[in-house]
Amino acid sequence: MKLALLLAAPLFAHAAIPWDFKALSQTPKVFEAKSEEPGVHAVYFESVPFHGKPTRVFAYYGIPPGRKLPAMVLVHGGGGTAFAEWVRLWNQRGYAAIAMDTCGNVPEKASTDKP
Repeated sequence: MKLALLLAAPLFAHAAIPWDFKALSQTPKVFEAKSEEPGVHAVYFESVPFHGKPTRVFAYYGIPPGRKLPAMVLVHGGGGTAFAEWVRLWNQRGYAAIAMDTCGNVPEKASTDKP
């Protein structure tokens, strides 16, 4: 398998990459959101434009005390939303964690008022 990947690498060397990695590596603007979830923070952050219009993504995040921490990015399957329970679970295990909504939903306990 590794040999096949090494042999195929030159085929993909000049392939167009659909993402602008430089732009995606920039820290997005973040806006606080109201939430009744204990132990986590709620935010909206700017995402990539959709049909030329700006978009924002809802997320919960938590950072337990510590200097250097492993991190977990939590992405739900279709029909879900950001789950505060997932963030709390990984924080209890010593991880910084973020759970974002990928479908435009906002959890019931969070404010739907976008800043």
